Amino acid sequence: MKWLKNIALITAMTLLIDSCIQQHEYSTVPHIDLQSISYKKGNGNPRFDTMAFVLTFQDGDGDLGLNPDDSVIYTSQGEAVDVTQQPFYFVYDTVQNSILGYVHYPNLDLTAFGNNLSYVNYKAKRTHQIDTLPELSCIHYEYDNDTLYIQNNFNGFNIFVYAYYKDGNSYTLFDPNTYFPNQCHGNHFLLGRFPVMASDPDKKSPLDGTITYKYPSLALPAFLGLTVKFKIYITDRTYLSSERRFQRSNVIETGDYKF
Repeated sequence: MKWLKNIALITAMTLLIDSCIQQHEYSTVPHIDLQSISYKKGNGNPRFDTMAFVLTFQDGDGDLGLNPDDSVIYTSQGEAVDVTQQPFYFVYDTVQNSILGYVHYPNLDLTAFGNNLSYVNYKAKRTHQIDTLPELSCIHYEYDNDTLYIQNNFNGFNIFVYAYYKDGNSYTLFDPNTYFPNQCHGNHFLLGRFPVMASDPDKKSPLDGTITYKYPSLALPAFLGLTVKFKIYITDRTYLSSERRFQRSNVIETGDYKF
């Protein structure tokens, strides 16, 4: 399919985690530090070009990680949180010209949900005056046989790495569409998921250790010759209902990395 969807398959991402329970007083807001960052070429095959980030972490209540098969988790208040990794695809009524809700997959038979239904796409924005939708970009749209409007389900990830390339004296957020026009996917670059790290997830205990996050990507050769910096953070399983997201760690901003 598209290059980033292939990445999603390639990216049986390698996450090596070394953690241990310590009797320390840590904040319940996770804290991370960067130990190292490296780039390794894939022996002539760009699909195996790999970035590696080594992070140390501390967390006061140890609620870090999502299991691979988690789709919904429940907060301490009993609120269900969707933690699938698929983005949200929006559906609207072409007669009433109103958005009705969302689904997780773009290939469903919408007649099962009602009449005159269609996915919200860029054409719909133009023809049905849904003018609140953003302009085209890999962050807000997925390109396939159609240009579908999406919202990423960021609760399905818990490690976030954003790349910025140097442009003169300023930095610009890397958008894959710049290098691969009309080939976008919702996982727009280095978003990942590491598993539950505490030996007893139901017990609130301090946790610290090391995460090694390795990410193979066909997009990495696009950085060759560029100077890039990264912003990195992780999230835990404390859900902030008012913000509809999990609690974030501090944000690490790396120095310049020349590819």
